[in-house]
Amino acid sequence: MYVCIPGLSTKLICPVGGYPLHSFQWTRYSAETTISDILYSRLPVPKGVSLPSSLRQKVDPNGSLLIDHVERESDQGLYVCDGENKIGRHAQGVLTLNVISKCQPDQIDLQLIVRSLE
Repeated sequence: MYVCIPGLSTKLICPVGGYPLHSFQWTRYSAETTISDILYSRLPVPKGVSLPSSLRQKVDPNGSLLIDHVERESDQGLYVCDGENKIGRHAQGVLTLNVISKCQPDQIDLQLIVRSLE
């Protein structure tokens, strides 16, 4: 789980392993979507948004998703990173991004915001 304050930038590290990974595809689902909905449900997976979907987002060469000026409405939710190697094998990782309200610095552990909870 990643936690961020609106207006800051964040870096979501693709939680998949494998070498060498050739390409990465990120998808964001609404905050109401659960990991079980994605990984274990027999029902159709809810439609997600392929990323990057705006100029605020980009994927770096290591597969991390960089988001500038995080917004609660458009960025909070469940993220899936799909990594593919050169022979076409895929690995998926799932994480969540929670965007919290702004507050005074003494009311929150800033290390929690900067570092992910893995």
